Amino acid sequence: MTGAARVPATPAPELRSTVRALVLDADDRLLLEWYLAADVRRPGGLPHREPVWIAPGGGLAPGETAEAGVERELREETGLVGVAWGPWLWRRTADLHYQGRVRRFVEHYRLGRVAAAAPRAEPTALDPHEHGALLGYRWWSLPELLATSDVVYPPRLAERLTAVLEGGPADAVVDISHEG
Repeated sequence: MTGAARVPATPAPELRSTVRALVLDADDRLLLEWYLAADVRRPGGLPHREPVWIAPGGGLAPGETAEAGVERELREETGLVGVAWGPWLWRRTADLHYQGRVRRFVEHYRLGRVAAAAPRAEPTALDPHEHGALLGYRWWSLPELLATSDVVYPPRLAERLTAVLEGGPADAVVDISHEG
């Protein structure tokens, strides 16, 4: 192979297993975080300039189970404990530029319920990245989520959750990666 320039191999994205809590209150409102992380973007894409709404959650610690991780993340980010956990509903895989490098996020979404109506959410242990990116919380009704023009992740969250509440969860975790 003389005269041909060698293109350096692109390293495989680092795997980041994450968990997200889909917490409903007594009135079937969903808790979401208002989040702006300017350093998070699709590889080759532009950073978000506006906040997005996401379910509380984050990365698993080494050796941590998904069940323990979703409880820990919810407690750290919202202070909520005593959640009645339901099934794992969805899995979403997305490559994102995060904290200086491309990582492959594999997110697992779990349904949970709290007995109160819109309990106060307040962080108890944010990491430095979260501390600067978390702007607030909101308990959303599903009609409000369906009608909003705000960016919500994962895409079609309200439609998917409405289907689960009306017809029950699927027999297995549903991969929603193809929707973004």
